[in-house]
Amino acid sequence: IRSLGSARQDNGRSFDINFKADLPPLVDLFLYTRQGDLRAELCEILELILAGSEASASELSKFCGLCKDLNAVSSAKIGEIDYDRRLAAYSAIEGLAWASLGPVAPTAQKILLHQCVFDLTEIDDFSMQQASSEALKRFITACKAGGSFGLGCEYRESAYSLLKVGIHSKKEGVRKEYLPLLSHLFLEFPVEYEGMSVL
Repeated sequence: IRSLGSARQDNGRSFDINFKADLPPLVDLFLYTRQGDLRAELCEILELILAGSEASASELSKFCGLCKDLNAVSSAKIGEIDYDRRLAAYSAIEGLAWASLGPVAPTAQKILLHQCVFDLTEIDDFSMQQASSEALKRFITACKAGGSFGLGCEYRESAYSLLKVGIHSKKEGVRKEYLPLLSHLFLEFPVEYEGMSVL
């Protein structure tokens, strides 16, 4: 991440970006990168790569700004996250116009899925865990046919895979957050997960 960031800032020198090739590996980093400064850098690089897409410039700017807010760090305390910006960003997710993001939409939705799972698992704060959990519930519900976010079975299966991992977390508090999410998924899709709705 830092090497890409350095290249981005190297006297304004541009470097070749392949939208389709460079974006998928970057998406997974939103799930695994823990350091706050690296996540901020990740958001900057994401914005640079997405600039080469065909999405609406205004909606693209809104999405990239949302990613930055979801990973905002405090300007007053070193090592602290900016809770107000992050919680406000979670409230703003539903305001995104997914159709205007065009080919970027599926990737943007997966980034937010990874962001929610990261916050639920790694951020030791009740308000942040609740915000990410509620966002995940909305995403799961939106996987139904005709959902407002245009999500589908591939996204649902991605969420299911991540939830299964989360329920085996070493942290008891995290496991307690994942169980209701799995239950919600099974209740929303009883046919697809027949036999699991007992949760």
